[in-house]
Amino acid sequence: MTIFYCMAHTRRRIYYAESNNKQLSSYALSEITKLYAIEQACKDEQLNIDQRKARRQKESVPILKALGEWMKEKYKQLRPNPLSLKHLHIALRDGKS
Repeated sequence: MTIFYCMAHTRRRIYYAESNNKQLSSYALSEITKLYAIEQACKDEQLNIDQRKARRQKESVPILKALGEWMKEKYKQLRPNPLSLKHLHIALRDGKS
């Protein structure tokens, strides 16, 4: 079982880092926006729990995995930049990506 934490917390941490590195933050925020859109579509379509799970497996999981890998790679590259590093580290920790 993989536990994913609240994307609102992850999004907030990335948003805080935006003033320090707009390019990286913009990419991450755009990917998180895709996840919110998937959830909104599930709600709008009034999908049941099994349908939501299937939609998430098909659409959300690949985005989450790619975003997690991207964050890990950027984390390695940002080590000299403490402010961006701090917020990305917290996002990784909270998301257990």
